[in-house]
Amino acid sequence: MVEVEAHVVNIKNAVAADDKGLLKPPLKRWQDDACSQMVFGLSAVRAVINFKWDRSVGSLLGCAALCCAGATLLLRVESLGALQF
Repeated sequence: MVEVEAHVVNIKNAVAADDKGLLKPPLKRWQDDACSQMVFGLSAVRAVINFKWDRSVGSLLGCAALCCAGATLLLRVESLGALQF
């Protein structure tokens, strides 16, 4: 059995960039001490953060980790003298 979790955020352009999205207004208010950091614990805000992480930063970090692992492997093989450049 596969367990699936889904969140529906019924806010137009919730994941949009800049001031059009859901994250910028509460972030500005929090930076101005006008609201608590608990606003980022709201399910709609967490769903947007998770979506943005999964779509951009998470995949970039995965690619970066894969590239670093490949480079490390290449350098180790080269240091053993197995490759001739």
